[in-house]
Amino acid sequence: MRYIGPFFRMNRISLEQIQHQLFFFSKEALNNIVLNSKCGIVHTTKSHKKHSDNTDDNIFSNYSPLVCVYKKGSPKPAAKNSLAWDEESFKKEVPAISNALMTLCILELSDHYSLYENNDEDLFKYSKIYKRLAKHQLEFYSTYLRNSLGVFVDKKINSTENIELSNKNEKFKYSDQAFMMNAYYLYWKLCPSDEDSLSYKDFSLDILKMLLDFKENLYELSFNESCKLCLALSTFYNYSENEAAKELLLNLMDLIKDNLNSGIFNMDNIESMSIYGINLYLLYNITNYHETKDDFLKISEKQISIYNPKNSLYIKNSDKKNICYPSSEIINYIVHGMLYYEISENSDLETIIPSIYRETMINGPLVSSWPKAPSIDSPERYRKCSLRSDEMLDENYFTIPNSPSFELTGLFPIFNKEVTYSKKKENFDSAKNTFYSEKNMMIYFIIILLFKKKITNIPHIDDIADIYE
Repeated sequence: MRYIGPFFRMNRISLEQIQHQLFFFSKEALNNIVLNSKCGIVHTTKSHKKHSDNTDDNIFSNYSPLVCVYKKGSPKPAAKNSLAWDEESFKKEVPAISNALMTLCILELSDHYSLYENNDEDLFKYSKIYKRLAKHQLEFYSTYLRNSLGVFVDKKINSTENIELSNKNEKFKYSDQAFMMNAYYLYWKLCPSDEDSLSYKDFSLDILKMLLDFKENLYELSFNESCKLCLALSTFYNYSENEAAKELLLNLMDLIKDNLNSGIFNMDNIESMSIYGINLYLLYNITNYHETKDDFLKISEKQISIYNPKNSLYIKNSDKKNICYPSSEIINYIVHGMLYYEISENSDLETIIPSIYRETMINGPLVSSWPKAPSIDSPERYRKCSLRSDEMLDENYFTIPNSPSFELTGLFPIFNKEVTYSKKKENFDSAKNTFYSEKNMMIYFIIILLFKKKITNIPHIDDIADIYE
């Protein structure tokens, strides 16, 4: 008999369920985007001879894997029963940041799927697919996404057949270089048996050297750019434990704090403040400094103080009738709130965060559709992959009750760019269902980075025997 769930579904959701849902949504959305959407240049054996062989033919035979992702597109199917998106909707530009984050996401997920090796071969295969694909992507970036100085910049597509790209402009962002640094380093860390991977590590450290050589320039960056750079450096230190990266991170975080205290940076920037809070959380985990913890709690309390229980949203200063809430702002605010709960155990957050989540993700059009929950035969549905009925996770750990499915909306799952709240109607208007790669990839990366270990139900090899005792 097919599992149909409980008769009565309570209209409550826990912070643990939110973490699971966001992680599941992110990895399933990425699966469609990276392997099937064709919203970017697709890998073919013919056009990528350097690392293409019979292994590629076997591993990618059922997919259309991306070596780069475009700036935007519509998650509407190109045709009935097609997993590809409508090509006419694509904006054929290649943002460096979107692609760096895409590769980081699939490498993080390859690590996640590797733990299924002794539990489910169908899930474990994604570990192999993503690692293989990541290498093709990184080779593509180093070949096609750099300008004459050798730094990564946004590109425009001139031809996909012969792979001809041109610079969108000559300007580059330091945060883009830093996230690329992470991607090359993580590939080396996860694929040490690949004879080419050592050169990826060396390339990554070259980027770090460039950041260190130009650190005076880094002190002049905007609030948003500084926060993104610190997020990349925190991630890099967690991958590498590189002391030079840590010192640079500490200097930049001190500067951000000084600029906030002096009013140079605007504390009303909700999204940047949330990312800053996330950075403080990561920095506290790196250093264990009490001062950093105090700073995190102070910033977090300020962020939560703008919550308005009347409409289950946080307050935004605007005289307009309609208020714009970017998806990345909402998700970063929610994620920051859950990290705040982890450190403070403030019980109010058990109501505040689910209320915002419900208002935007369930009642609002923040996502285009929700992926289906894993079947009850899948190890994903069980704690420690035990397949024991007493350890089965409810569907609410994967999907929202009565969530908009692909069958209902005809759209693949993505985060929409933004939603608009009407003060008069006191609800959200319908959103334009468009995939913006930079916003989506940043959301996926932050969720996967922070929640992968927290929600992973997969035991390590040494623990497998304990399940069946």
